[in-house]
Amino acid sequence: MTRARRRVAIATTLFAAVSGVALGLYTVRYHHWIAGGLRNPGLVRVYLTDTAFRHFVRVVEREDDHTDLFASMMDAGAGVMLSRHLFREVVMDGAPRYMYQPNLRKLAFRTGARGVYRSMETRDVPAIRDALAPLDTVVMATATYDERGFRRVTPDLTRDCDLTVMFLGDSFTDGLWVNDSDTFVNAYGRRAREHGARACPVNTGVNGYGTPEEAWVLEHYYAAAGNPRIVFVMHYPNDVYYDEDAVARGETPDGEERWTANLAALDRIERFTRDRGAAMVLAAIPIKAQVFNGVTGDYYQQRLRAYAESRRIPFVDLLTALPVEGRAGFFWSWDPHFTPAGHRAVADALYRATASLIPAAAR
Repeated sequence: MTRARRRVAIATTLFAAVSGVALGLYTVRYHHWIAGGLRNPGLVRVYLTDTAFRHFVRVVEREDDHTDLFASMMDAGAGVMLSRHLFREVVMDGAPRYMYQPNLRKLAFRTGARGVYRSMETRDVPAIRDALAPLDTVVMATATYDERGFRRVTPDLTRDCDLTVMFLGDSFTDGLWVNDSDTFVNAYGRRAREHGARACPVNTGVNGYGTPEEAWVLEHYYAAAGNPRIVFVMHYPNDVYYDEDAVARGETPDGEERWTANLAALDRIERFTRDRGAAMVLAAIPIKAQVFNGVTGDYYQQRLRAYAESRRIPFVDLLTALPVEGRAGFFWSWDPHFTPAGHRAVADALYRATASLIPAAAR
């Protein structure tokens, strides 16, 4: 080995040793940044070598010391870090669950430095915004919530209501990565008003929710939401099982048991709405792999369609209802959720499929 190569080898060994020590210290103090599956040596290197990124991590630690991977494991395997300060604990059907804090102002962003990025949701505070300024922040959205912990829509969609339309769902419905005015819930209300119906949409979506949580929210907040005449259930494959690809293919372990449990929760929603003279609408949100290459098949959509037909529930298959043109712009390249353009396309598809329900519900 030449002297130059020996020096390189020694330097590499020393860097690895120092990095290992730093990683240990880093894990203790900033455990939430590399929790679980997000452990990444690249992130550690950026923390050690980039002053702005290191300052940002320290600000987040100071301002939001409970930031961590949320227990729900997140929607669609997105790997988003969620602050526990965003949520309050509630008991649903005898088990501890969560809802958003009332009157919350949330900041959702994807940021990083030197090609290393992390996606996060925290409380929207000036110190975190200031720390983000020198970083490479590819998206930043503000989400606000009302006194019930429901995502706000624009104020003009909360007045002079002919009817209320309730949306149950997870982070797709909540509108991860988009501002209040860009969610498909908001856009649906806008479409209805453009066509002469004063529909007031209510967005009850929460990160990580499944059908049982949505049924509980419907039962406990139906009156407070204005006795909705139309209730959308925005279903996603991981409502059945966390591996959405397996659900789409129809290859879920213990598939019948999981589907039976999920359809029972849908039956709970259907009975509740029917008993109150409201219309339930079931919408199937596709995964990106289905939209762009179709290799996963459409077992998931077929199963939901068969269920809806058996209950005479209006069904919207967004896999086929979304326009083919422009689909590449409907999803973030780094995330499975909808962009603002995707939300507009979803709202259009939902409105087209349900416009006939609105006049009857408004009378």
